[in-house]
Amino acid sequence: MITINDRIDVLLSEIEYAKSQLQPHDTGHIHTSIHWMEHRLDQLRKQRCDEDPVFKQVPTYTSYEELTVESDKYW
Repeated sequence: MITINDRIDVLLSEIEYAKSQLQPHDTGHIHTSIHWMEHRLDQLRKQRCDEDPVFKQVPTYTSYEELTVESDKYW
């Protein structure tokens, strides 16, 4: 079963990858995709908070890189 956390992890990595593909021109479709994935990420985070109040106390990360840097503190 795919959990909300699994979906969030995948979206974070896909957003990071999409941002790495941006060019000065002809990548409007990538900008649109990034915006849509960020919106979906917000929806999933809200859903996760609604389903499990423990996550209301967890900081929200805006990128996969930010998440991995933070998680390195605990390993």
